[in-house]
Amino acid sequence: MLDLRYTLGIAVIPLALAMAGCSNGDTAITQAVQDRLGDQGVASQVQVSTDRRIVKLEGVVANTQELNRAEIAAREVRGVMAVDNRLVLKPSVGVTGATLPGPSTPPSTP
Repeated sequence: MLDLRYTLGIAVIPLALAMAGCSNGDTAITQAVQDRLGDQGVASQVQVSTDRRIVKLEGVVANTQELNRAEIAAREVRGVMAVDNRLVLKPSVGVTGATLPGPSTPPSTP
């Protein structure tokens, strides 16, 4: 019985150390991604979080080029396993067919 407890203890210690290091690694990954996004000029409205080396990008970007640059920048950071890209495009102004708020008046009939 003593051997089994010893064996389990040996197996659990590296697992516990790996899990404890995951949080610290996630923090470093988040910071590195934020730095890269700043270098790319897309950090202003992008929130970055990391959980178990999976980076989540959330926020609004101006165009598809910024969206793609942000994802590529995150993927290039050492230690990133995957990127969950939840970025959305900023709505463009002057979209045809848009309804403006305010009272509606029916068309007049002659």
